[in-house]
Amino acid sequence: MNEDITAKICPVRYGRKAICTIISDDGRMQTAENLSRLAAEFDCKVTVAQAVRYVQNITRWRELEQHGKLEFISHSYNHRRLDDDNLSDKELEHEITEARQFMEDNFRTDQIAFVPPNNQLSDRAYSVCENQFYAIRRWKRLYNFLSPEQGRDWLQWLNLGCKGIHDVETTAERNHWIDDVVLQEKWLIEMWHDVELEKTERYQCTTLEEAKQHLTYIRECACRNFLWVAPFTEAVKYIKEVQSCRLEVSKINRGEWKIFLDKGIAKKDDRFDMPLTLKIVVPEGVKQIYTISEGKKFKLERQNDTSIQLELNPGGVFELLIDT
Repeated sequence: MNEDITAKICPVRYGRKAICTIISDDGRMQTAENLSRLAAEFDCKVTVAQAVRYVQNITRWRELEQHGKLEFISHSYNHRRLDDDNLSDKELEHEITEARQFMEDNFRTDQIAFVPPNNQLSDRAYSVCENQFYAIRRWKRLYNFLSPEQGRDWLQWLNLGCKGIHDVETTAERNHWIDDVVLQEKWLIEMWHDVELEKTERYQCTTLEEAKQHLTYIRECACRNFLWVAPFTEAVKYIKEVQSCRLEVSKINRGEWKIFLDKGIAKKDDRFDMPLTLKIVVPEGVKQIYTISEGKKFKLERQNDTSIQLELNPGGVFELLIDT
């Protein structure tokens, strides 16, 4: 009997087909409160792109983050247009660098991603950003690849696309984005703004009812194992790790294997700590599959007769036993 096994890193966590990330721009308190409740109801996490100027009661903002359903990233300090060539170098540093530092000092979310106000950046602003952030969401109304290339061009890491929640009028049209990315195996970033009980005149304001209708479909697709609903920071970490981590499989003895995942990008930046999903394919006819931890055997559940999924952190290693 052939005892060889194969292993690969899944491009999307949990072996899903696509990613959906919801980012709410600006960071007004009422919207954050509403998003926290919605995320709890629909069992997902949402990213708030926070303009520092809107942070008033920092204690309450921290409480919302500690609830575990919201992450907070920088959206500049004062929500000034960063494509304005009249901004001085000092003003750009304040809007970008000092805003990032404020977020790092006051929130637990790792500040590795950025959303500029109005989705705009001048070349000078880009130069300030590119040494501070791994990913930037901008405005191009396109789905992103599951493995973006490095650079500033459309759909590259420093110029990711999005869909504005009210670019379309109906829930059915928004839900069609989800169908699209699952079919195409891509990464959808949705740009939300205010979420209120009733519609306001602010840009692309969404009502609670509209949000619930769309989130219902997103949750349905996640429950059917089609979609990973990931906040921006987690999606960036996972994809960057997939792009950089090397997986090694070595045979120790008959029926015994060691699987090692090197640290990849975590070698230089320990903020990259997302576990990666591995798909292990074993020969047909294997009776049981075990892993060894602290000298004890633990039975592993299979997806089907020949494959299992495991999660492993960068730098992690585990032993696999197959009973033929």
